[in-house]
Amino acid sequence: MRSLFAFLALACAPCVASALMSIRMNEPVNSLPVNYGISGPFSVTVLDGGRPKAGVLVDFSSGSCPGFTGPNIGALTDANGRASSPSMGGVSSQPGTCEATAWLSSDPTVSATFRIVIYRGADVMITPFSVESYFGETFEIPVQITDRLGRTLGGNTISVVPDGVDSEVITEGLLFKTDSEGRYTIRGKNRSNTPGSYRLRLNFNSENNSPPHVIQMTQKVRPPSPPPSGGNGSGTVAIASASGAVTRVRAYQEHPNAPPCSISNARRIEPGSSSNPDIAALPADVRQVGFAVAFEIDCRPNATPPIVRIELPEDLPARGSIYTYGNTFLTETKFWKPFYTRVIDRRTLETTMIDGQGADTNASPFPDGIIRVFAAFGVGKTFHDMWWGGPEQNGWGLSYAQHGTAIFGALFVYDDTGAPTWHLVQGADGFFAPTSRRGAGLRYLPTGSPYFAYDPARFAVGPDIGTVSLEEFGAGGMSQLTISALEGQVFKPIFTVPVMRHEFGRPGSATYPDVSDMWWAGPSQNGWGLAIHQRDSVLFSVWYTYDAAGNRTWFAMPDGTWTAPDTYAGRVYRTRSSAWLTGSYDASQFKATDVGSFELRFAGDNVTFTYDVEGHRGSHVLSRLSF
Repeated sequence: MRSLFAFLALACAPCVASALMSIRMNEPVNSLPVNYGISGPFSVTVLDGGRPKAGVLVDFSSGSCPGFTGPNIGALTDANGRASSPSMGGVSSQPGTCEATAWLSSDPTVSATFRIVIYRGADVMITPFSVESYFGETFEIPVQITDRLGRTLGGNTISVVPDGVDSEVITEGLLFKTDSEGRYTIRGKNRSNTPGSYRLRLNFNSENNSPPHVIQMTQKVRPPSPPPSGGNGSGTVAIASASGAVTRVRAYQEHPNAPPCSISNARRIEPGSSSNPDIAALPADVRQVGFAVAFEIDCRPNATPPIVRIELPEDLPARGSIYTYGNTFLTETKFWKPFYTRVIDRRTLETTMIDGQGADTNASPFPDGIIRVFAAFGVGKTFHDMWWGGPEQNGWGLSYAQHGTAIFGALFVYDDTGAPTWHLVQGADGFFAPTSRRGAGLRYLPTGSPYFAYDPARFAVGPDIGTVSLEEFGAGGMSQLTISALEGQVFKPIFTVPVMRHEFGRPGSATYPDVSDMWWAGPSQNGWGLAIHQRDSVLFSVWYTYDAAGNRTWFAMPDGTWTAPDTYAGRVYRTRSSAWLTGSYDASQFKATDVGSFELRFAGDNVTFTYDVEGHRGSHVLSRLSF
């Protein structure tokens, strides 16, 4: 398929002096963003009787393109009859089209005219937006530039800008040119050994004045496996309690040629006791499991961060985590904080530890070669809950599910028309000071297909458009929800509202399993799910999905009844209310309409979700979402 910007070569005007001479455009021209742009160089071939003509002077002009430099610039054709203009650059205040021209200096009637199309940055799309990669792995990101009608924009440049700490994700270069179909494959290498999400910003034709397009690169976690025998080696210690319970700590390098790690000074500790007065007691809201330990890891001379596996003597409850003691770059005060943890099973945790960062008690930018760790295990006061703005803000809410230190959430609010919509939130629980906690995540606006005729191929998470940050200030203090939008390369707060945990439910005489979590139907139904929260015997659930037009929508299931020890059923409501982000929320406009029924039948870590909503019936087997 020819590019939208395939040049329009005009026939050479006949003339006596050069009746056989002609100019042929060689490639599509660039499209230009509004307010900034560099176009070209544009290449032509001069033919004489159908054969390339060398040594011919060709002039180039920006013609009718207002504000663009480079008129009457000459270039001689080479042995292949090719001549290229210098780059034309300038400023244009309006989108649209303009014309540039190439002609023979000896005969201006022999010419070719081509069009330059000027776009707003917001009119351009670069896809896709995500890629996954392991540490040390090379990756390829095929991208394509189109306008918002899907027409390809060929012959354009893409500049790649690593985002802050994400500079560890490197590419082969920082400037690329697409082919005639607007395609290019960006190649790079993931040099980060820290799990998480990383960002590469792509600018269209190096434009800095429009919102950049973002590639989200996710650091994949390799499946856990015992360290290889021989060659690599590993440091392993067993730390016993007074009762004989044993916690095993193993440190090893993932790479087979790395020298072995060693563990020394491993021991049981009692935070806050007279025997360990230099280690503060765990926070009052952390329920400790087992006993705390201390150890030192030395993997020198290899600088690659070691993987540490910890095997506990008893099960760690759901949402449990490793807590480490030390300071951060933001404060010299040492305190207990949750640490990023991969949960292998209830008794086995795994994490990556970096010298001078995170779990190291000496968190400074100057590594000393040894990682000194104070670690405890338990469940603290997490962000896992349903949050809302209180009775005066009734009708919207924020659902956070937390696994260890990872957060997956959904913000259930209303668009400009008052229709229900939701924002996806994915991030982590971070401790930035002993008296404040923040659970922050990137904000996405997915698209999908109707819940009653779901097609996972139509699901797209889309680029992140900002952040959602939930911060608690000390015990009994105010909590605050902040929404930020991506402006240029900066996240800027656009909305702040006080929030609180939503207290619902009623004590029941029966005991029910803890089913509070994010639930989904697996890859075959990727893109929608249930946020279930539990208080006593009451479940408060929100179904986040898509309406008949494929727009994000949600249904509330705020109450129900246990009809059997494993079955919970109730009514489904569609809501409408005041626009949420565009002004002062007016809870008086909130309205809930009964649109059907639901049933949840639990079986271990699975639940069968059956619904009869708006005349549509369906049933799906859901499981806890792993993140």
